[in-house]
Amino acid sequence: VRCVQETGRGPIHYIVYPFEYCNYHNIELLEMLIPLFDINRTDNDGHTPLDYAEQVQIQEIIDILEEHDAKKGKSLPKSSVKQKPILEEVDWLVNSDIDTEQDCRAYLNERITKSLNKTEVEVDGKVDQQFLCEVVKDSRQDSRYMSVYLVKIDQAKGQYGSNLFYKMQLLREKNIGIYILFTRWGKQGTDGQYQHTPFPSFEEGLKEFQKIFKQKTGNDWQNIGNFSSKDKKYDLQVELKKFDLLEQFIQFDSLNPKDDARCQLRTAEKQFISSF
Repeated sequence: VRCVQETGRGPIHYIVYPFEYCNYHNIELLEMLIPLFDINRTDNDGHTPLDYAEQVQIQEIIDILEEHDAKKGKSLPKSSVKQKPILEEVDWLVNSDIDTEQDCRAYLNERITKSLNKTEVEVDGKVDQQFLCEVVKDSRQDSRYMSVYLVKIDQAKGQYGSNLFYKMQLLREKNIGIYILFTRWGKQGTDGQYQHTPFPSFEEGLKEFQKIFKQKTGNDWQNIGNFSSKDKKYDLQVELKKFDLLEQFIQFDSLNPKDDARCQLRTAEKQFISSF
């Protein structure tokens, strides 16, 4: 089998020396590839895999190469930093007790709660004559704005999966006092399609709003405070169109940094990230 990079290095070279500061220490993969590739191939600088193994001082890899009659080429000076397995260096992440799913859900729930209790909600930009409309509050739901953003994701659908949104707002036209149920739907990242449905009264608009919310999510609008995700239904989410990423970063004075603003990574982790 022939597989060589422009540098002249083959797969064995990269198993032995993938990065400057760290190593995958993948013994199983090394033993699997040794019969398939030239273990003594030299790269453009005249170095064999064994040369690199001795440079980074990983004895287990050196022993395996020598067991398979690996030869030295042009020797390399030993590295001042002995490489360690990547996973060993980041075992705090691999073996962490942090539940990322729960963390993510808690964060989204916090954002959803804030969005439902906003002091002001903007009328969707696709609404006709939006400057004449306002989003209606439901006095029976702690005066929550009747504006929701729903998503439905199905990674198994089609070649690339499905990622859909459905936005709904109950609006009041200020001049003539009619109510408009505005809906917009489509693929995430697009404007999608939209529709305006007028109603002569708030009660009629509310009834249709509640009906669609139930159809799409499987939840009752009256119980939105206890919203729960349902299989194959839309999930309640925060519309991130105007999400300010900078709000999520800790602010600090770069000229007078405090100790808590300094990088807390260990030296090996810093070196690993710097290698990219």
